[in-house]
Amino acid sequence: MSVTFLDDERSDEEESVSGLSTHTIDVEQLNLNGDELVTPPLPDEEQGATDDMYHLIQKRNSEDDPTNREKKPSVGNYCNGLDESHLVNSILFFYFILFFFLINMEAKWRKQERENEDLKIQLEEMSGKYDTRKFFLFRPPLKKKKKIGVCRFCYNDINNNNNNNNNIKKCGQTQQLAFEKERNMVMTEVSETKDQLNNSLAEIKQLKMENSQMKETINRNADRYNDLVNMLTASKNELQQKIAELCRQNEDLEMTLVMIRNSWNQTVNVIESEASKNTNKIERLANEAKSCQLQYETLTSELETKEKMIENLQQRQLQMDMQVSNLELKCAAQSVENAHVKTQFNFMQSKLASVRQWILQLLQQGIIRIDTQRFPITEDNIFDIVVQHSVANTLSFKSGPHYKDNRLTLDP
Repeated sequence: MSVTFLDDERSDEEESVSGLSTHTIDVEQLNLNGDELVTPPLPDEEQGATDDMYHLIQKRNSEDDPTNREKKPSVGNYCNGLDESHLVNSILFFYFILFFFLINMEAKWRKQERENEDLKIQLEEMSGKYDTRKFFLFRPPLKKKKKIGVCRFCYNDINNNNNNNNNIKKCGQTQQLAFEKERNMVMTEVSETKDQLNNSLAEIKQLKMENSQMKETINRNADRYNDLVNMLTASKNELQQKIAELCRQNEDLEMTLVMIRNSWNQTVNVIESEASKNTNKIERLANEAKSCQLQYETLTSELETKEKMIENLQQRQLQMDMQVSNLELKCAAQSVENAHVKTQFNFMQSKLASVRQWILQLLQQGIIRIDTQRFPITEDNIFDIVVQHSVANTLSFKSGPHYKDNRLTLDP
């Protein structure tokens, strides 16, 4: 029968499952002195139980010696005098003390390793910053442009270039001083981080040595514990057999606790992954909601502007309808007026035609006389010539029923 010690840390719930010992101790008070384990002071009952167990182991070792086998009493007879609860509590308490101390040392060692890794990362970052600043600090100066030739008309340009070069040199000197200050600060930080790293490495080495010593002592104590359990199982005493059975049950409980813890860890990992997925989904939906809200706000602003435009266009449409109706009324009135003018025009054309006929008749009758040499007369322009270029001086009417004897003469 063997006892296995697990390297991973145990939770407080697993430590309190057994409920076999109600005594609490400070694990940091444990110290190692060679092969012995120095524990803090225990209550009187448990101290007596541990002393009895130590004497029991010594008696068992003395029984193996053939010289003392007849002198010493048997282990079974000695264990009959012990209290069963005290013996079980002392064995399990001794086992839990070793286990807690190992867990504390491993946690301390892992914490120191994490701090060492953080210091290494900081050192790498500071070295990268120092390399970049060194690159910018010690980069070669810019090459000056070669002068193609010195001309008299370029003298002012050369002076301006010299002034610019002097200003650039001054700026470069100030930047170089600033870079030197920053480089000195970075170097001091790097030296401090190196010192911290060296100290942490030394502490890690010391913790590793202590951890190795602790593992050796725990292995020796485990061997002693296994020997004790084997001795108890081999004995014929019912109490010892019951103690061995309790040890087996303790190991079974430890295995079940390990299995339960692994299953809980798996379920926790699954729940954490689902929770991370849900959080990512919630963040994505929140971002989508924000984008939709922004889009809604932009669309509402655009809708308001478009509604205002629609209202303006509707008002303009009403105005245009009113203007169109007014224009239609004006067009109707104008069409009526045009019809009236057209009738008047037709009437005047008929009058003009009758007047032309009348003038032709007058010309033919000799009542009107026109100088045809100066004004050639045709049927088309006879009326214009008579009206524009002739003036009626005398108008004599012939004898007739309507007018007397007269004569109409038109002189230019």
